[in-house]
Amino acid sequence: MTAYTHTNTNTSAIAGIRQEPRHAFQRFHFCTDQHPQSQRIDIWKDQVINEYSKHEVSCIVGSDTRFFQRATSFAFDRIKFARFEGSPVRVVRNRGHLTDGNDDFVFRINRVGSMHVTNVTPMGGKTSGEISATHLVAVLASNGCASEADYWHQSPGLGSCYSIAIPRSMLLSAVPDADDRLLGFNRMAEPLTQALVRFFDDFLAGKLTPGLATAEEIEAHIFDLVCLILGPTRDAKALATRRGLRQARLASILGLVRHCFLHAELRASNVAWHLGTTERYVQKILEENGTTFRELLLATRLAHAAEKLAHPSMRSVPISEISEQSGFNDAAYFSRAFKQRYEQSAREYRGHMQTIAA
Repeated sequence: MTAYTHTNTNTSAIAGIRQEPRHAFQRFHFCTDQHPQSQRIDIWKDQVINEYSKHEVSCIVGSDTRFFQRATSFAFDRIKFARFEGSPVRVVRNRGHLTDGNDDFVFRINRVGSMHVTNVTPMGGKTSGEISATHLVAVLASNGCASEADYWHQSPGLGSCYSIAIPRSMLLSAVPDADDRLLGFNRMAEPLTQALVRFFDDFLAGKLTPGLATAEEIEAHIFDLVCLILGPTRDAKALATRRGLRQARLASILGLVRHCFLHAELRASNVAWHLGTTERYVQKILEENGTTFRELLLATRLAHAAEKLAHPSMRSVPISEISEQSGFNDAAYFSRAFKQRYEQSAREYRGHMQTIAA
């Protein structure tokens, strides 16, 4: 695994917030397509599976079926998370593997396909629990137990999941009864689990969440959400709620505005209703991040209009039509707002961008 440092300076067109992310983490990407078919399982085991803990790996489909796996993982200071995609596999961690000393908890969010997971306690061979589930569930497992897991064996196509490895001592400090939660599952309909999935989706797509500018903040955000899902101690819950839940709510608000800004009648009350909270809470979250709902919505619509004005294929489209396509129902208001934000009229901006492109 090689170290990957990402440094980027970005002015958010959505929230109008200056962000200077400083991400420092190890990033690893693997795909079996890069290797001969006959060697893929062994190479996948050596380069990907053993990066988390020692396991035996086998394909649980016919030998004539093409084996495929793809993984993208990120290692922060203490936490690792990864997205796995591929064909059905069986992953076994037996008692001999436990000597590697890895007793991390592993929080898995199964997204596509089905899985069957069994954990066995290190002493006495007693089964501590097992779960069979179709897609869209999250489950806590442990590398400190012998285990057997079949992934995606009933999936018509490729299965996929997110996996978060958290050091045992770190999770127990916030969730003391984590061992009692093994193989308990949380359905994807739960808002916090959905928030964690949305965060991973955005992170992998390169979208930055305001307020998460460093690797330490990203790691804390992931940890907070996992703890809130599992049920932390009172003190840990208070800290996680202040940090993780607010960031999750902010990400949800920004995501909803990104998807719905073209609706001319979009209001903070609509967003609040969708999130199951109050309009005042939505406004408070935004104010804590230096903006208001009105400013957020206006900035999003103006950024969309500016993108259209700069695109060569849109040069013959009237500016009034572009304003309508960006969610504005008042051309005069659009013109004033655009000039105030970009310090030139929409017509001047279009001409300037076309000159640059020429």
